[in-house]
Amino acid sequence: MKAFIQSQYLVIIGVLVGALGGYLYWKNIGCATGTCMITSKPFNSIIYFGILGGLVFSMFKKKPPMLSESFEKIISSDKPVLIDFYATWCGPCKMMPPILKEVKDKMGESISIYKVDVDVHQNIAAHFSVNSVPTLAVFKEGKLLWREPGVKPAAQLVQIISKL
Repeated sequence: MKAFIQSQYLVIIGVLVGALGGYLYWKNIGCATGTCMITSKPFNSIIYFGILGGLVFSMFKKKPPMLSESFEKIISSDKPVLIDFYATWCGPCKMMPPILKEVKDKMGESISIYKVDVDVHQNIAAHFSVNSVPTLAVFKEGKLLWREPGVKPAAQLVQIISKL
């Protein structure tokens, strides 16, 4: 409960401010004829303005960072980092593990290789506009040096990475 309140405090404040505003509107301005759906009764005004207040205040919530600090740390390495964006349901993606192992065997400690499941880490996939899987990307010092969708043979990957 405490975590929920901490993460939604602006929305909660917005609902309370809106509800207070709704009550004051009903009390001071309200509907003179009693035919207005929203402002004819205090309960309706409080609920309606409370919802509006919550919606307005939710616009000011801090957006989470696009990339986690751990992912940023991984791609900020001073040696090349090969990222395989994949999905568990993807047929061609299942061909990549032996290819990546061969690349690692040939290049050794001069490269790091990671796999990113696009269904689990949607924010990372969206940040790099990964629209098809598998997509391979090479980073160094936080910069995207190369990116291409599709399965690539190990020899081609070694050649591409060596040129970077």
